Amino acid sequence: MSIKDDVDFVKQELTTDEKMLEGALKFETFIAKHKIKLAALVVAIVLFFGIKSVNSALNQMKIEDANIALVALESGVTGDEKEELLSDLKNSPALYALYQFKLAVENNDTKTLEMLSHTPNSVLADSSRYALSSIQKQSVDSDLYKEMALLNQAYLLIQEGEMTQAREKLSLIADDSTLSQFAKLMMHATLKGTK
Repeated sequence: MSIKDDVDFVKQELTTDEKMLEGALKFETFIAKHKIKLAALVVAIVLFFGIKSVNSALNQMKIEDANIALVALESGVTGDEKEELLSDLKNSPALYALYQFKLAVENNDTKTLEMLSHTPNSVLADSSRYALSSIQKQSVDSDLYKEMALLNQAYLLIQEGEMTQAREKLSLIADDSTLSQFAKLMMHATLKGTK
């Protein structure tokens, strides 16, 4: 019986080896049949990742150039160099818009602030609307400067003599806010009279 078991074991091993050899031959045939397609696929994958990394490096260089340009512009360069730096800065629309905002606030440029208040960047748009309303001495609702906007609205109401409405605006500022002391001081200003 042991010889029979050994023969069965050898047959089983040969069958397993045959199946492995058959699989290897099928794989080799598949590779030979589709080698051009497979080579094209490998080349396409390598090109895709190569182009992606080159594009990423170029974008990073543009961002770095824009950052350098912004720092240089802040240091007060003039003339042709300033024009070149502005050109570099325009490669980063977000940084260029931020630079425009800074200049507009410094120069009370309501036209630029109005334009920036419609930008897709919600932070810049909200900041521009708030700065514009401050320059024009108008009230505005602001997500970023909510409590400052409330103080501004209350101040404008106090100047118009609308003390009750001013107190309502000031009461919306929380006691734990950093602006609560200003709100309390302004609240005292509303005690002069009511309208």
